Amino acid sequence: MWICPTCGEPHQDQFKECWRCIGAEMHQHFTEVQPPPVPAKPERPLRPLSSILFRMVAGFAITMLLAIAILQGRGLPLFEVAMAGATIGAGFSLLVGFTLWVLFPFQSGAAPTELTDREQPEEDAFH
Repeated sequence: MWICPTCGEPHQDQFKECWRCIGAEMHQHFTEVQPPPVPAKPERPLRPLSSILFRMVAGFAITMLLAIAILQGRGLPLFEVAMAGATIGAGFSLLVGFTLWVLFPFQSGAAPTELTDREQPEEDAFH
């Protein structure tokens, strides 16, 4: 049996180091060394509302015209064909708007990156 000279804790001969001193040393080491801060990730820009509305209007117009073209040969009155086409176009337009606004709200393409000090453009020396 041996006694730690630093803290006075008795230990059996099978142990070569004091658990109390090693624990205190490790705790002191971890409290002194703090991890570097994680850089903030730049946010991706959202789609502008005008882009979403344009796609909704285009989807409405194209779907309505296709529905009218398909339903016209069925022998229905023109008013009913137009209403059915408008209804189908409006449904598709809402589906497009929901998809772009809720499911895919960010602009496509790579996320913007911030330039580091080395990547900053150099000032022109002749100004």
